[in-house]
Amino acid sequence: MGVIIIKKGYYFIIVILAAMLLISQTHLKESFGDQIFEGIGISPWSKSNQNGMHLPVILALFLLCIGVAGAQRTLRDRHPRITRSILIGCIAFFVVFPWATEGYMFVVKYNASDIASTEVSNGKCNFVSNENNVNADCSFKIYNYGKADEVVIRPILPTNWNRNVDIVFEANTLSLDQHSKQNITMRFNGIQNNGSGFNGWGQDIDLEVISTNKR
Repeated sequence: MGVIIIKKGYYFIIVILAAMLLISQTHLKESFGDQIFEGIGISPWSKSNQNGMHLPVILALFLLCIGVAGAQRTLRDRHPRITRSILIGCIAFFVVFPWATEGYMFVVKYNASDIASTEVSNGKCNFVSNENNVNADCSFKIYNYGKADEVVIRPILPTNWNRNVDIVFEANTLSLDQHSKQNITMRFNGIQNNGSGFNGWGQDIDLEVISTNKR
């Protein structure tokens, strides 16, 4: 009977790991839980435009409560420091997971040379305008997992960031080192289509990869 209880306790550890996956971030600082939900065709948010309840986090907290309580109940006799071990394990998981996702992408896409070869983190941009001409100085990180030599890229303001601003930016071409990650600061020129005089600073600005080339 004791062996059965211990085996059941390890199932609760699996439940805790599932909760960790739902609230972890990849090397691009993207929610892995969001990717899981979107992969099975479910919106991670209860309302559109990333509004409402964040379903992966709610599910993760539910699983975490079940997992921790169950592990303590079934494993504390065999492992008196189970709570401490779980805490240390969760911290280690959050530290290692982004590194693991980065390494996985470099392995899987090692020979890629098209758009699949690159990914870009969301940028931080400073916007300065002269009438309806807008300059955006953006800092971001770009990953070239494969063999692309250059990428054509441009910033896009998120729809939920400032709905009153419509700016179309020109694309820039950026040379890349193969199998690399690079921190980039680049200026983009754009046109403000409604009004003028847009200035300010923003983060989580999407950088769209339009195309890549392999020489």
